[in-house]
Amino acid sequence: GVPRDLYEAPADRFVADFIGTCDSFSGRILGAADGGAPARGPRSTADSGGRTVMVETDAGLILRATVRAGGPGDGDRVVVVVRPERTRLVSATEGIVSGRLIEATYLGETTELRVDAGPHGTVIVRRQITSQPKSA
Repeated sequence: GVPRDLYEAPADRFVADFIGTCDSFSGRILGAADGGAPARGPRSTADSGGRTVMVETDAGLILRATVRAGGPGDGDRVVVVVRPERTRLVSATEGIVSGRLIEATYLGETTELRVDAGPHGTVIVRRQITSQPKSA
């Protein structure tokens, strides 16, 4: 597929890791999310009949994910891939995963944060830098 498709909807974990950085969560599909409505949004597979499902990870986290038409079904084991730029840092009361910041790396336009999320492993978060440093 085209580069954007490979990045946004990789065929498997190997492609996801090869094309870019990602966090992976192994788990099992619980069932359809939103009453089984077709996937929607810029990263969806709705045009190919994809659907949105709920996945329970091995560590007990509940995630919403999109599966392709003809892909895994309810009860099947899957790996959910999450890109760092799709992850947000929020207050402890808003979040679904708690963690401790272990590293922050300035990358020019972004800052990459590594968060120890306990049983969920190390989660990578990328934040866009919105303010520019003052010139001397």
